[in-house]
Amino acid sequence: MMMMMMMTDEDFDEDYDDPLFPLSEEAPENHNAGSPRSQVLGFQPQKEIFYQASLPYAAQLDRESVQDLARIKSGLSQAVARREIQPAALIWLTRISRFLRHYGFKFSLSDHLSLIRLVESLLWLPNCDPWWITKVSSVLINLLRRKELIPRSELTLDWRPYYDLYERIMFSPFEPVGLVLNPSSVGKNLRSLNRLVRAYFPPEATAQILIEIRPLMCPYDVTMGKAMAYAEMFLPSYDVQAIADQTYRLWFDEFMRFWDACHNSPPWESSLMALFARLAENNIGQINWEPYIPLIFTRIMHGFNLPVTYKSTSVGGKPQMSDMTTIVRWIVSTMGPQSSSQRHLRQMVLAIETYYNAANCGRHSAKLIDFLWKLAQAFVRRIHRERYAKVKWGMEVAEEHKLSDEAITDFVTCLKPIALANLYSRTGMVDQGVTIQILSTLRPEIMLPPILERMNSALETLTEPHKLTASLHAMSSVSRSLVYPGPTFPEGPTHVIPLMMACLPGIDPNDIRKSMVTIQFISIYCTLIPIVDCSQASQHYTDLSEAEREIACQTAQFEDFVAEFLQRCFALIESSTFHQTREEVSEHKNNMEDSMKDVGLASTFTSILFQCSEAIFDMALRKVQDFVHGRILETKVAGKMAASLCRALCKVRPEKALKMFIPPAIQSVTQLLTTHTQTDETLDDELKFNLLILSECLRSPGPHVLAFVPEVEKILQQTLHIKNKDGRQLVMSMLKNVMTVLTSLSVLDHRSIPEGYDRPLKEFLPIRAWGKPGNIHDLQLKWHIPSGEEFETAQRLLNTFLGQELDYLTQFASSQSAWDKEALRARLEVIQAILQGCGYVLPFWHEEEAPVPLFESQVDCDPLPILTIHPHDMELTFRGRNARLAILEVIDLVQARLLSSVEDDTKSLLSIVSIYHSLVLYMGITKDMYDSRVKSYRAVKRVLDNKLVGCRRQLRVLILDRVFLQHQERMAERNNVPFTKSHQKVIENLFKLSTSHYSQVRRVAQDALSQCISNFNSGFQEVVPKVLEFLQNDPAISHEQFKGALYVLLSTGSRKTLLAKRNWNVLGQLWPALVDAQHSEKLSIIKLLDKLISATFKALPTFALTYQVPDLAVDRARALWDNGSEPKPVGEFPSANEIALGQTNLTKWNETNIQSYHKLVNDLCERLESGQLHWRHYHMAVSTFSALCRYDIELPVRGVKILVNNLIHENLSVRKASHCLVASILKQQKRKHPKIEIHPVENPEIPPEFPGDRPDNEWLCYDPKRVPKSAAEWDEPRYVHKTHFGYYSWPKRMMIYAPSSAQPKLRRTRDELSEGEKPVFDFFSDASNVEQMVTFLSLEECKGRDKFDPRRFSLFKGLFRNFGDTFLPLFRPHLERLIAEDKESSSRCVAEILASIIRGAKHWPYDMTEAMWAWVVPLIRKALGKITVETVNDWGTCFATSSESRDPFRIHWMLEVLMEEPLRSQGSFIDASRLYAVQGSLAQQEWRAGELLHRLLAFLKPFLTHPYQNVRERIGSVLTSIFYEDLEYEKEDPDKPKRCPRVADFVNELVPQLEILCDEPDPAVVTFQRSRTVAPAAPLPPLGMESLNGMPPFLGPDGMAIPPEMITMSPKGIPLIRIPGPPGAPPMMIPLMGPNGEPIQLPPGGTPPMMGPDMSMMPHDGPPAPVPAQLPPPLASDTSSVELTDEKALEYEKRQVAIRLLQTTARFLYGSLIRAYNGAKPEIFKLLPVLCNNEANDFEPNLARDCKVTLATIGSMIVPFASVPHLLQGVTDVMALSSWKANCSALHLLEVSVFMNLPSLMSRAEWMDQVLDIATKAVDSDRVEIREKAGQFLSGLLHCDFISETRKQELLDSYKSKAKTKLSKKKKQSAQGTEDEVQKEEARKQKAILKRHIGVIGLSAFVSAYPYDVPDFVPDILMILSDRVHDPQPIPTTVKKTLMDFKRTHQDNWEEHKMKFSEDQLSILTDLLVSPSYYA
Repeated sequence: MMMMMMMTDEDFDEDYDDPLFPLSEEAPENHNAGSPRSQVLGFQPQKEIFYQASLPYAAQLDRESVQDLARIKSGLSQAVARREIQPAALIWLTRISRFLRHYGFKFSLSDHLSLIRLVESLLWLPNCDPWWITKVSSVLINLLRRKELIPRSELTLDWRPYYDLYERIMFSPFEPVGLVLNPSSVGKNLRSLNRLVRAYFPPEATAQILIEIRPLMCPYDVTMGKAMAYAEMFLPSYDVQAIADQTYRLWFDEFMRFWDACHNSPPWESSLMALFARLAENNIGQINWEPYIPLIFTRIMHGFNLPVTYKSTSVGGKPQMSDMTTIVRWIVSTMGPQSSSQRHLRQMVLAIETYYNAANCGRHSAKLIDFLWKLAQAFVRRIHRERYAKVKWGMEVAEEHKLSDEAITDFVTCLKPIALANLYSRTGMVDQGVTIQILSTLRPEIMLPPILERMNSALETLTEPHKLTASLHAMSSVSRSLVYPGPTFPEGPTHVIPLMMACLPGIDPNDIRKSMVTIQFISIYCTLIPIVDCSQASQHYTDLSEAEREIACQTAQFEDFVAEFLQRCFALIESSTFHQTREEVSEHKNNMEDSMKDVGLASTFTSILFQCSEAIFDMALRKVQDFVHGRILETKVAGKMAASLCRALCKVRPEKALKMFIPPAIQSVTQLLTTHTQTDETLDDELKFNLLILSECLRSPGPHVLAFVPEVEKILQQTLHIKNKDGRQLVMSMLKNVMTVLTSLSVLDHRSIPEGYDRPLKEFLPIRAWGKPGNIHDLQLKWHIPSGEEFETAQRLLNTFLGQELDYLTQFASSQSAWDKEALRARLEVIQAILQGCGYVLPFWHEEEAPVPLFESQVDCDPLPILTIHPHDMELTFRGRNARLAILEVIDLVQARLLSSVEDDTKSLLSIVSIYHSLVLYMGITKDMYDSRVKSYRAVKRVLDNKLVGCRRQLRVLILDRVFLQHQERMAERNNVPFTKSHQKVIENLFKLSTSHYSQVRRVAQDALSQCISNFNSGFQEVVPKVLEFLQNDPAISHEQFKGALYVLLSTGSRKTLLAKRNWNVLGQLWPALVDAQHSEKLSIIKLLDKLISATFKALPTFALTYQVPDLAVDRARALWDNGSEPKPVGEFPSANEIALGQTNLTKWNETNIQSYHKLVNDLCERLESGQLHWRHYHMAVSTFSALCRYDIELPVRGVKILVNNLIHENLSVRKASHCLVASILKQQKRKHPKIEIHPVENPEIPPEFPGDRPDNEWLCYDPKRVPKSAAEWDEPRYVHKTHFGYYSWPKRMMIYAPSSAQPKLRRTRDELSEGEKPVFDFFSDASNVEQMVTFLSLEECKGRDKFDPRRFSLFKGLFRNFGDTFLPLFRPHLERLIAEDKESSSRCVAEILASIIRGAKHWPYDMTEAMWAWVVPLIRKALGKITVETVNDWGTCFATSSESRDPFRIHWMLEVLMEEPLRSQGSFIDASRLYAVQGSLAQQEWRAGELLHRLLAFLKPFLTHPYQNVRERIGSVLTSIFYEDLEYEKEDPDKPKRCPRVADFVNELVPQLEILCDEPDPAVVTFQRSRTVAPAAPLPPLGMESLNGMPPFLGPDGMAIPPEMITMSPKGIPLIRIPGPPGAPPMMIPLMGPNGEPIQLPPGGTPPMMGPDMSMMPHDGPPAPVPAQLPPPLASDTSSVELTDEKALEYEKRQVAIRLLQTTARFLYGSLIRAYNGAKPEIFKLLPVLCNNEANDFEPNLARDCKVTLATIGSMIVPFASVPHLLQGVTDVMALSSWKANCSALHLLEVSVFMNLPSLMSRAEWMDQVLDIATKAVDSDRVEIREKAGQFLSGLLHCDFISETRKQELLDSYKSKAKTKLSKKKKQSAQGTEDEVQKEEARKQKAILKRHIGVIGLSAFVSAYPYDVPDFVPDILMILSDRVHDPQPIPTTVKKTLMDFKRTHQDNWEEHKMKFSEDQLSILTDLLVSPSYYA
């Protein structure tokens, strides 16, 4: 059954099995040793594929599978025992996976365990390559996939080898430098394998693993992520409660402590969450999660990235926890009777519900949809596990922890609103369907009614087609629940037939999308229900329920439904007619739309016919016959669709339909055929249409077709060779179809019940079979098995048609007949049609000669053929011989004739290629066809599967499809046969066509050739010599041949290029030949060569040069052979002599590989040295060395010399490639550095009480008093370069590098070097080489894009590491010269080499190191003074790289020089750059640089008010790094001094200095501007002011005039500005800057120009006037008359200092909250008053922006429990301020923060009360802006269910009462009293208005809280509000806004919402919300 379904994501459980993959199917329980299966097979199989039992040849499969298993055991054991890894062991390993795919675990437990142990031993081969590990691990994954088959008592695995293997492969030190190239899948395979094997780790493994990963646990280091990934990957979690002290209790609290300390989204959060999810899932109800649930839910909610922002200010941040699979697994697994997880889920869903609405789509929608469907999926999996699945070890759930029915109902009720809200979303429609399907399966009575209501509403709406298609998708998803809902929703099926009738108008020719969705909907429901008229059921059954009676009456409409459906189909067909303008040219190409219509109609109509009664079938037959009869349709689209309807009728009931269509079609064809038909270039449309009908109708079961074969044969004889192309295609299709139905197996019955629906109504009531699942043990499957008569007919047709074609072609090949292009094509097409028609029963040839060996092996590696695909082993022959071989012999001759004489007949050649492909690969179905059908099956299964019950309740049609797919899989893989000389001939011929002159032929032939050679092990060996022949520099080789050969090398599709084959002999032939191939300089060839090289090194992972097979593997191979389990291996196990011979052969094989490797290198070197290569080919040859530089063998000296010399090659590409390669060579040549063991603690296996500052790690921290100052101190064993060691735990064996004196010698003579090092030494000893290389490196490559190059850094690092300072004197003058230049590229070159020197000096002795630093330190000082905008990032990278992974005591020179006054007043950019440099270097030292951080902080404190903005911003960023290490752990003494600075101390210092900004300033102070007449209160005595006397004032950075008395002169004549510093600090002296950013130096008597806003000097002509500050007009008028005094001037200066301090602080807070892990410290909330008060500062827009961003960041952060009280107190303090703007800012901040931390805040009642108290008090404010903002806040709290029901009702009653407050009526003029009384009356009125407005605000909050729903109390509230429309302002404004918002949010579902209102209420609302008509 083929239906058009969209694919969904794969299931996400770690134990997920592919829905089609045989291992995933459940087999009947059959575990007793005396079972029938054990008697048949001789052993008790582990788990078979039970679908095979339904195949018609099932009995033969037992024999075949046993033979295959015996050969696998024998072949693998012998290959390992003989140590023949390549190719024998690999071949037999892959056959294990194939066996599992075909037969399942059809072997005994003993064999299963033996196979696992043997394959495991192959994983541990010494130094095996990543490619081998990828292959072996995939086999081991398949063997371990079904955990329940292997009890833990039977298998125990050691964790250490898996851990070491993952470490070696994934964290190899060789991969970064290119010495190892890993396959892309190796990481995924190893992770999957580790997740399977950890179930079999012993109990003590947990403690041992923790000892390994604890030393990595440093939150500031990347190793923390590695530790958490290892923990998630390796720590066992099955059945841990019984041995809790040995398992999870060892690490649970420990990991939680780290997570609590790093609550600001650390990068390792996802790994930790995955570990917790697995722990919860494997131990449901056994872990106490209650203390952690609120905070984890807060993190989950934070990970949705919802657009909840502070005043629409979005701030960046670290990646959130976004793996929804992990999240939902944890949520579902923590649910239970004693858990609050479900309550928190309900609260979270309420909070995020509105974001699921279609009107609120955004970037967050994908995550929310992903979360929803995966949550439903995880929940139904758990229910299935607890109630329906077989109990598996490790997955048992105690009865008291299982989810109850009430829990299921609560879950469905919880998700129902968001599932329905998401129904009309335009994104994730497939995922929405999964959600609705699962929820409807769980509780149909809850989900189905609203879905049906929406469906009915959509059917009535004509203007919203998306609603209809979305509703149809939803109804398709819930089909099984609606058809068979169970007792909870018995009325569900009563909606099916009305819906099917109502949706028929959806088949609309004008809307194809809607039509396809409608057709899919009909197809699904017709698959589930019998289409039988049961309206008379009440006459036969007295026990019918009301629902059954209603359904029975509705079934009377079935005939009308089918009739109307056909009418719609006919209309669709007629509208799809294709009009061809030129008959001789086929202009039509099937597009997706046409294909969808054809397939959709055919599959749906077939479903209807299989499910309908005979009477309805007869009616449908008549209607289709009437439509087709006498009608002529074009055959491309419309005719094809009509023919598909006919085919469906013939397929279902051929005995009736065939005689209605085939005889008339035969008659029409016979009448229309004339003597000119064969030669006419145009055919009559009627003839073509009848041929199409005939062809399609012949696709019926063979027995019914037999009667028509003679007449069909006559037609074929007359039409096979017609000239018209379209007609010939139809005839070929007819021939193919006839041959197919006569020879192939097929399933005859696809009904939902095997008995059918034609029984009398009194015996069988079809309505009780609606949605009935199939019985997998009693399918009653009906197969069509071709009879002898059918085979005889097929044989006769084959001999007839194939014989005449081969005879003709034989004559043509022998030149006995003239060449007729059309005739030749027709003959070839006939052969292709025959091959495709009866390929199923055309056996592959078996030649008398022995198969051609493609490789040498001592082990039998012959293929495991699939022998059985037919119950009677019937095969067709041609004249008594193999038909395929006969065809091949003739086609070979035909090709030779064509190529020799008429090569331009490309279409014939294309037909020949297709014939070759079918001869070698086609056996009834291709792999691509099979894969397509698998995808279709999976899509249908996802829609119709019952995920709650599983495969036990699958529909019969799904089971039938699955059985047939099992048969087709065997067909698709039957081409696995031995390689013969005939195969050689095919490959030879295909290669000739692959190098044809015509590109069209080449392309198709190359694809066929690639498929053919990949079908055989080492098949590429046949092509290599032929390719080499065409790569030679021979003038006789044409451009096309050369290009074709290159494409053959490249391969097609997903197949790898031949240049990436893992065979050193082949590579040794191909790579040099490709380098020599300099045939053409055409652009196409150049691009092709580039593509070849790229594909080669992308697909060529590192593969073994040598193998070693340990005795353990041989022992396990013997164990597999001798385990005593049936079947016995074939033959005898190798003797001791044979095993010894195998070892000898392995040694020879290794030696041969090494020789081939050296030969390949030498051949390439020879070509590189020849000087004959074009630069592109030279570069190609150099590029090949990237695969030849390996970790396990040093590159030969000859290659080293060439690559080193290429460092100064004239070509840039060659130089860049050489940089990488020489770096790899230097890594190869790296000598081993000895290490020694130290003991920092007595017992490193005991974890410390807390991480961080402890006495045992204090010696690692930097202290300037302990820096080494002598060689003796330098050699002390105290240097630990990795920063994570010691922070938390110490390794079991703490190894550090031995002293320098024990390290390898660095200053060596040439004679002391190895042969490989000498070329390097010689090159860099030549000063001219160094000069040329530095010159090249200092050139600019790409302006604006050049960056610090890690490849160059790696090169020089290796150079100085291996040779010490030997070459440093040659580099020094060049670096000194370059640093003096003002070029960007020169500076970058210095930075790269300088970082390399520092990092390379890791093991230098003291004297060498000190001398180096004596030169480097001045160089650094000079560099810091010459940093430019272009190079600042390069120098930052330089210093950060230099400091990375280096003990601070080893680089203390650099740290100290960077700490030398980072701010030197040399210009703002220089100062910021110096800070950037010191920041990067200290950040790499992490927690070990506490002293430096304290020193830097003390230095920066006086500069926090620096006048330059860029400096302040950099200071803020540096402060973030300074406090980065301020983490607080549980059990750590908070009052204990810490080595690193603390945020709390710093903020406490800032608060008093910022208090001046907490109050509203005096307007006179804010607008203050100095004039030249105002004298300072206490002027400083000027220094050198002679040159400035009498100068006019000029502008400072704030736009204010600065008088001359604030200017002083430096001794060098540089004018300095005196800037007041913080209290207690001296003033700062800032130099005046010129336009170029340099300090101004005045000549004697000179006058400085005017200063610009950025503190730079601007040239001026004459004395400029000060520029006044621009103020808003109201403030300007208010302050114009204010008298300015010196006190105000002083106050102004204080405020300016505080403003700059606040800007620096804001920058620091933003950086800390975004970058640091410590997040929201309690102390930062002390700054809320000053931040909120200045967030709306109109006079300081930059400050306002900074405060706004900071508040937005605070609001979006996760607030730890310890900080929540401080947050609430901070907001309370702000609310006490007099500024209404600050109050509104605080409310907005609290609103965002409450939403982002909702689960945390709702976990404490007192916090909820505090929040509500703040909101309600704000609603009562006298300021209208505060009331409105508080109303929004209150609305959000109500929406999130933050307020309890009791308190909610109290608030509602209170606001109703206030809204009804009476207003005093206006008195008449005569009744007015005194003025005093009038004022009192007015005050009372205003108070009453205020009270009423408060009530209106509160009631509006209740309405706005439910934007897409109408609770019961909302109508009454709206009526109250409607009475306030004419009240005094601002009440009407609030009411109107509320009403308009209500209309906007409820209009989409108004038909549903209006049911909550009475008619009077609706009338009032209509008057208010609907504008009156203009014409009313």
